[in-house]
Amino acid sequence: PGDLDLYAIMEQNANPGPGDNWGSHLDMLHQSPQCMGIAHDTANAYWVFDGFNDHLVWYDFRVPHGFGEDDHSDGLVRRYTEVELSRVRNVPGHMEVDTDGYLFIADTGAGEILKVDTMSGEVSSSLPLVNEPLDEFSEVTGVDFEVFASGMTEPSGLAIHDGVLYVSDHATGEILAFDLADGSELGRVSVPDGPGIMGLTVSPDGQLWYVDGENELLVQVIPGVVPD
Repeated sequence: PGDLDLYAIMEQNANPGPGDNWGSHLDMLHQSPQCMGIAHDTANAYWVFDGFNDHLVWYDFRVPHGFGEDDHSDGLVRRYTEVELSRVRNVPGHMEVDTDGYLFIADTGAGEILKVDTMSGEVSSSLPLVNEPLDEFSEVTGVDFEVFASGMTEPSGLAIHDGVLYVSDHATGEILAFDLADGSELGRVSVPDGPGIMGLTVSPDGQLWYVDGENELLVQVIPGVVPD
């Protein structure tokens, strides 16, 4: 929960034993170890960069089981095995959904940004259950996707704002801007601290921020201002 009067407080056991749940979690599913990125879809559904199985996965938690419970049997998990992804150890591959329902994925190992039509594809087969009971565990095929932008080394962070997709390249220490309509590069800038840049976001006032995972920094990008 986002309410800090509840998070890490409700049903919390300060000294959990084997099999105990941390009480403040509302729900969980166990199908994506080494998850490298996540994006909210709608309601309680999310897109996930599955770094263990190397493809895109869609989760729908449906009705949360409540604080400290463990009933996952209403969960839906769909594997988009055609959308292959490449995990780079310790480097997030962020994901963003635009207002038209297209999902953008930083495929870190491939050096590309993928664009996926989330309205495409259909369930083609059921998969054997692993780790937990689920209402549905299936494979989706016939998905429309393409390489939106390429030529990067380790794309990591993504942020969408005013028709522009911003991308951070963890390996080169650059932030690149792409036109969301046609994928053309609008520009790029090198950050002062070099390689290590990861997550990006745009604040409510329209300012671009990034996280530098190597130097443990949170940095605001101010056009025309060069840091000391």
